[in-house]
Amino acid sequence: MAPKHKPRDEEDPLSGTSVITEQHEAPEVSKVSERFQASLARFAFSDFHFSNQKSKAPGYDKATTTQSLRPRNQDHAKGPDSPVPSSSRVKVLRTRKRSMWALDEGPNQSVGRLEPGSSPKKQKRGYAEPSTYAHLRELRNHLRSGLEVVFCGINPGQTSAEIGHHFGGPTNHFWSCLYESGFTTRLLRPQEDFILPEQFSIGMTNLVGRPTAEVSQSELSKAEQKAGVPALLAKIATHRPKIVCFVGLGIADIVKFKVMPAGKGRKTKAAIGIQPYKLQYQDEQACPKETRFYAVSSTSGRVVTYQKKDKVNQFKALKSVLDSLRNNNVDTSSLHALQLNDLQCVI
Repeated sequence: MAPKHKPRDEEDPLSGTSVITEQHEAPEVSKVSERFQASLARFAFSDFHFSNQKSKAPGYDKATTTQSLRPRNQDHAKGPDSPVPSSSRVKVLRTRKRSMWALDEGPNQSVGRLEPGSSPKKQKRGYAEPSTYAHLRELRNHLRSGLEVVFCGINPGQTSAEIGHHFGGPTNHFWSCLYESGFTTRLLRPQEDFILPEQFSIGMTNLVGRPTAEVSQSELSKAEQKAGVPALLAKIATHRPKIVCFVGLGIADIVKFKVMPAGKGRKTKAAIGIQPYKLQYQDEQACPKETRFYAVSSTSGRVVTYQKKDKVNQFKALKSVLDSLRNNNVDTSSLHALQLNDLQCVI
């Protein structure tokens, strides 16, 4: 039989009077404690303990002291409305961010996004129909008979066509090269190109008349460029300058391929300097007796193969050749002679 508990006097905290109560062991508390211990038994705890990372005893081994946490229950079924863990949400966001760079519609089919780490490349312009730039006007040739030199570009750029003057692009080095090499006594503006023949014995023309964008040669067809050679040679034969200078090696390649006979290096790339052919005049009264051809690199600021100082030096070398021609100190006997009658064969 369980022992009875003795009554004891206690003071009522509200009234201050003494009341008689019995002392019990509260069996409800024992039951709650037993249920709590039973609940704890359902959980599995790891043996992980925090340690002071600043002070490590000799022989400290991270592999032996660091315990892994209990792995998640992979068999736990989640309903469709179960919240996504924060770590999984971060992974999803990262995956979506990567997919914005390279989306695939199918196997090995990219839709044009750049991969991380890749640098965007400017696409090269392709052939442009004449109607594309039909609103731009052709430039006027600045020519007269007996010029010292005629500069020939590939065709007018868009800016040049808009302002109506040769080499009008703001980053084009032509006018500064012309001045710094000694061809002109001052730095001219593109709008002053019309004074070149009379004041400096310099002419201006183009291989192809129609304008295109600044990076223009890619928008002209090869057939269109080759078709411009006969008209160019006809202009040269009419005005007979001492020397024609191609501003751009691409022009020199086109003309060389058209005028040089097969087997004499017509397919080799043109180089800076005197070209391996000349236009010869047969009449005894002709002066000069022949026109030589020269080539310099493009003066466009977008052509970075040659820096501006290199382009200026090329113009200086051209002026040196021109000075030698005045004194008849240049031997051109090894150059392929192109006769006026041969112009029909060029077409």
